Amino acid sequence: MDENTQRCIVTPFYINNSNNVEVASAAEKFKINIAFDRSLYDLYYEICENDEVFYKFTFVPAETPIVARYLIDDPWDGEKDKALKLGFL
Repeated sequence: MDENTQRCIVTPFYINNSNNVEVASAAEKFKINIAFDRSLYDLYYEICENDEVFYKFTFVPAETPIVARYLIDDPWDGEKDKALKLGFL
């Protein structure tokens, strides 16, 4: 984990088309150019702040889905080890 991490979560991440993985916001999007060779990963997502805000994504190959959860207490009411809801509400 980055020393500047303000929020860190882990969640299962499924890939259906490894040629079409993107990170997107309302203003922009970026294609991820990684050779994904599996359909399931544990995705570690970090929001970091140093001179500016930046994001880190770490993909770890997985055999079974994990329970999505916070990995640290954070300033936005995230609680370490608290489970996250997945899917549509």
